[in-house]
Amino acid sequence: MARLTTVASTWGLLLALLGIALQVQAASQSYIDMDAHPTESLKVMINEINIDEGYIEVFFRETITDSSGWQIQWASNGIQGPPVVLDCRNNSCQANAFRVFHGFTLHPNHIEVMVTAPPSPEGSNNSVVHYVRSSNNVNSIKNKQIWIVDDSVATDVFKNGSLENICAKPDGSALDSDWERCEPTEGSSNDGGETPEPPYIHFGRVNLSGGTATIQFPGYTGTRVPLLFLMPPIDRENLPGQPPASVRIASINNRSATITSWGPDGGSSHGIDSVDFLVVTEGVQSFQDLNGTTRVVLEAGTIETCDYKGRNSSDTWFSPCYQDQSDWVEFRNGFGVDLAVLAELQSYRNLGFTAPFYTARSELAYTSGVHLGLEGSEVINLFEQDETLAWLAIEGSAEVLINGELLRVEAGNHLTNHIFNSVTAPIARPLSFQCGNNANYSFSATFPAPPYFFSNKRTREGADGGWARACFVSDTKFNVAVDEDWQFDADREHMGEYFSYLAIEAPTMASLPRVRLRHPDSAISCVGAEVVVDICTNSNCTAFDTDNTYVVTLTADQPVTWENLRTGESGSTLQVLHGDRVLLRQSGAQDSTGITVGVSSHDSFCLSSGGDTDCLISFNPSGLLLSTDSNFLTSCKTGDRLVVTMVDTSSNDPRQCLPVAGGDEVISFSFAYKAPEFPQVAQPLSLDGQPLAAGTTLSRQMNFEIDGTDSLPIRYDEAGKLRVRASINGGPGEGQATLFGEADIDWLPAGLHISAGDALCTAGDASCAPFMKAGSSVEVDVTAHCWVANDDGNYGNNPRTRNFRHPGIDLEPELVAPSGGHNSADLPDDVSGSAVIGSNGAGSVARVLDEVGVFRFVPKNDIDYLGHQLPRSQVSSANIGRVTPAYLSAQTSDTRLEAYCNDFSYLGQPVAYSSPPVVTVAGHAIDGRVTHNFDSEFWNLPNPMASRRYGTQSAAVSVEEPGGIAVTVADDGDLDGSRRFGVSKDWIRFSRPASAVAPLGTVIGGSQTTLILPASAFSVAADQLCLGQWGSCEQTQFGTLIGGSSLGYIQGPQLRYGRAVLASAYGSESQAVSMPLTLEYYNGRQFATNLLDTAFFGDGRVLNAGSPATSGRVTLTGSLNPLPTTSGQAYSQQGVFDRLAINGTGAVTTSPLTLEYHLEHPFNSQGSCSFPEAATAAPLWLQWYWDGDQPSVLKNPTAEVTLGRFRGHDKVIYRRELF
Repeated sequence: MARLTTVASTWGLLLALLGIALQVQAASQSYIDMDAHPTESLKVMINEINIDEGYIEVFFRETITDSSGWQIQWASNGIQGPPVVLDCRNNSCQANAFRVFHGFTLHPNHIEVMVTAPPSPEGSNNSVVHYVRSSNNVNSIKNKQIWIVDDSVATDVFKNGSLENICAKPDGSALDSDWERCEPTEGSSNDGGETPEPPYIHFGRVNLSGGTATIQFPGYTGTRVPLLFLMPPIDRENLPGQPPASVRIASINNRSATITSWGPDGGSSHGIDSVDFLVVTEGVQSFQDLNGTTRVVLEAGTIETCDYKGRNSSDTWFSPCYQDQSDWVEFRNGFGVDLAVLAELQSYRNLGFTAPFYTARSELAYTSGVHLGLEGSEVINLFEQDETLAWLAIEGSAEVLINGELLRVEAGNHLTNHIFNSVTAPIARPLSFQCGNNANYSFSATFPAPPYFFSNKRTREGADGGWARACFVSDTKFNVAVDEDWQFDADREHMGEYFSYLAIEAPTMASLPRVRLRHPDSAISCVGAEVVVDICTNSNCTAFDTDNTYVVTLTADQPVTWENLRTGESGSTLQVLHGDRVLLRQSGAQDSTGITVGVSSHDSFCLSSGGDTDCLISFNPSGLLLSTDSNFLTSCKTGDRLVVTMVDTSSNDPRQCLPVAGGDEVISFSFAYKAPEFPQVAQPLSLDGQPLAAGTTLSRQMNFEIDGTDSLPIRYDEAGKLRVRASINGGPGEGQATLFGEADIDWLPAGLHISAGDALCTAGDASCAPFMKAGSSVEVDVTAHCWVANDDGNYGNNPRTRNFRHPGIDLEPELVAPSGGHNSADLPDDVSGSAVIGSNGAGSVARVLDEVGVFRFVPKNDIDYLGHQLPRSQVSSANIGRVTPAYLSAQTSDTRLEAYCNDFSYLGQPVAYSSPPVVTVAGHAIDGRVTHNFDSEFWNLPNPMASRRYGTQSAAVSVEEPGGIAVTVADDGDLDGSRRFGVSKDWIRFSRPASAVAPLGTVIGGSQTTLILPASAFSVAADQLCLGQWGSCEQTQFGTLIGGSSLGYIQGPQLRYGRAVLASAYGSESQAVSMPLTLEYYNGRQFATNLLDTAFFGDGRVLNAGSPATSGRVTLTGSLNPLPTTSGQAYSQQGVFDRLAINGTGAVTTSPLTLEYHLEHPFNSQGSCSFPEAATAAPLWLQWYWDGDQPSVLKNPTAEVTLGRFRGHDKVIYRRELF
């Protein structure tokens, strides 16, 4: 990225005169990250400088959300103007958008404009994003230039004479003097630059069994060589017999290319029989659907690079190649996060003995660009010169028009072997594992046949490199593996890698093997015949194309009309989908032999309702119409009726049916199973309360009144489609004949029921027993059921409809509890989660629940059955739960203890936490994701701080907590998956044993205290839940963080065993006698003055026990009356309070006085050092066993005071001794 440099005009002139170029060191290689606060070049581009109207227009190549610190800096004619803030509030700086900024006074002779971003972490200057410098003459820069920047972001424009307005080209450069004057755009794009090649795309498959193949570029008229992308396959059925191999371009021009298979380990047999290829021109191409909406966009280009990665690859010192580097390519088109990226080498200039095998590499792809380079894998390669590397970015999945044909395209990204996740991806897997069926991905929609397929790695895990190969491609699924060479080791195992892929439907797939017309044997003239059009993808019509629309031309040997009942389109040539019903009507006099139908546009055949393959439909002027009250009936439901109408075709209008009043007639009924054709249960049809078995007849007396209609009760205790037939021998009128009628009647289950074995959680709340761990799978059962009553809330108790079949009911999880919680994640769009309903009207599918709580599964959509919709509301679902976390995690806080003074505290003294102990506990699913719902009423872990255990460095010293301490909980119940636990007091004390102990810890390193939460503190036995995996439950402990790592213990002050000492004193009865109070600690050998204690507040005044807060801490007893007074207040200095004095009154003591310093009351004052509870905690930790008669009782320090003459030794002269 560029840095802003200020240039002094005089120095610029001097350097120019000396012939020294004004330039800065080229910018180091960098890439555009996805930071919301970008500073990289050309993220924002100066698009137009309008001198006439004084505005500057910029183009945002990416969205800027935080524009803090962004500016437009400018200068004109050598004078710097005030910067203009690049204000991006209110989403005003969106990607691929233009904005105009006004307020610039621009002189036409010399202009400098630059967009600058905020300071970057590695420097203090602003970063230059784009810089344009323009002048009427190059020489005019000498005394006017304000800034210079890296040429990688700079644009220079020179013209003779005054400047006109300046327009930017799409690549970031500016229009020079040869370009026409640019008009003010006020926010619209300016076009410029060289004329691109005409867009071209061509794809297919070539035979490579001979080792080489030629790919022609038919219809290409460009002068530049197009770009060629190849996909090496690998046969997963014969992995051991295929060595590491790929394909490469041997030669290419603007007419054709020659490709060859090759391998890193030599040899001529590489096992690659065919290769998919894709040819495109450089630039952006967009593809639209039938409505003209752009659905797929691709951009292609090339770079020259030899930056490489590879375990054994190297370069020469004079080459332009850099090890472990990549070149950044920035896209012109604005892509989204779903873009796929392909890369292919177009040249092999390094190929030879020193560089025998290498491939193209793409990694770290972003919406704005991608990193590209060479991949050396484990091969010994020496790179010395640049290669031409082609790249292609594509986004979109849809049916679009390509070269005039409607073809399906799908582009996307996945992780090799979808079983991999963040935990297992680093595990190297063999090709057999990568290419296994479990590693297949599903296309988002079915292709008519296996598509052309292309793929590239977009990450690089591990040091072995590798390249993508297609293991398996079908019309519904695909699989990509990473192959490795055998140069460094003999294995071809590889870790999980993310890869991009592109699938394109082959144009030849639109041809259709056969069309089948399913028709009735006979029909009533006024009603017409419904003909079903089947689109078959094989010769015997057992597979169908259910996705694509086809244009079919229907034929008949007599005048007829055709109407697509789905679209309403009429005519003999119709657009149809598989299964469309087309109504055939006569439009003229009928031939007695009937009408023969067919298809002229495709190979076709017929199937009659009687099971014959003839295409003849006979039309009768009269017949019986069968119907029901609705277009489908409900299984097992009573109250439905079969309506039979006797009709005759009107002589005036052959399309009008007239009712016939036939009076009493005996009607013969029969039926056949249609769907399923061979049902599991041969359930009879109940007609007028009588059972009718398939293939048999039942006669009923009916009365056809004036409307020609009568009805019978009908009921069917199963699901499916039945073809019900009725016939009458005789019929109305004198010319009696046999009349027929038939109708297909659909029976739908009353509802479906979804359950999961014994996972029933009737209460639907946290009281349910544990059932499964979050992230594990459960077998979800779907069953179809009969009607029992209206408004049935639970279909699971109803009889089954065992003939119900469905190819797949898509299910999704639904949260029952906790209220307002997070639902379990649904499956990705390309992974099937549907239950196929088969035998017994039941089916199941394994589904994962990755959240805590109670759930149920429901259909994603209404369920299509026999062309009808079974609403989601007619599906009951049992609660599944309780789902518990798979394991717990615990994060302890950075915990420290604070010193009383100068890095030490006394044993027995309250010691404050400077950072109190807090443990954050979270629940997790098997894959590590946080289970947010655990932080609700489903949290059943007791407070782990209740089980806390302390330890010290001495067995004689223990930790004592203050009275009334309780455990606390915070951040609970907010559904974030975690809670914070602590204690209510922020200090502890360390016990002071009866016998003195050496200091715990050192002054510099401090003391070491352990605070452990045992494994039992995190265990919920009923749920088999604990910290870590059940069966290997773990404990945790608090520690102090140093440099981001825990010491494994809580660091605290040095802990000293202390005492206060008074020494006996004597002196003149007329003067003040000093009695220092010394604060000592036990150093392991003896008591010594505690030089670190500078905070003890000594008070030598007399103690008033009734009001200690306002009095001193000294009592004096003895033989004098009145007693002398005491005085002195001060903080200890280096462990000594030396202001304590006994003020003589002139009276001489006959026996020593006793002075006691009282430690049973708190300090009166607190200095710069402090400790908790100082206002109420008396410094009893400084008492000692001074009474020989009571050696186990702690006492205050005391000493004797003698006032008067004291002779002493003759050789010692004492102050003021009288001779």
